[in-house]
Amino acid sequence: MRHQYKYPNDLSVARKRLSLSCKRVSSLIGKTPHTLTRYESGAAVPPLRTLLKLEIIYRMPVAFLYPSLYRNLREELRARESLNERPREVFRRRAEEGKG
Repeated sequence: MRHQYKYPNDLSVARKRLSLSCKRVSSLIGKTPHTLTRYESGAAVPPLRTLLKLEIIYRMPVAFLYPSLYRNLREELRARESLNERPREVFRRRAEEGKG
C-alpha cells in the first residue's frame, strides 16, 4: 500500500537544483538525513527555524517550497476575510442609512 503524504513540497527539487546532497543539507540544518528525507517526502513538516534555514540554503521563499500548502492557506484566509467583511458592510450600510 502506498502512503499518501499530507505535506507535498518542492524541497528535493530545490536541493537537487543546487546540486546539494541530502547529507550536506541535513548537516547544514542540524538534522539527520532521515529527517530531511521525511520533510522532502511530505511525511513531516520542518519546524519554523528549520524552514527558514531551508529558505536561506535554497534561496527560495517557503511559499515556493510548499506551493500547495501556501495556496490552500491563502484561499482559506481569503474566504475568512470575505466572511468577516460582510458584517462590516451591513454595519456601514445601516450607519449610512441612519445619516441620510
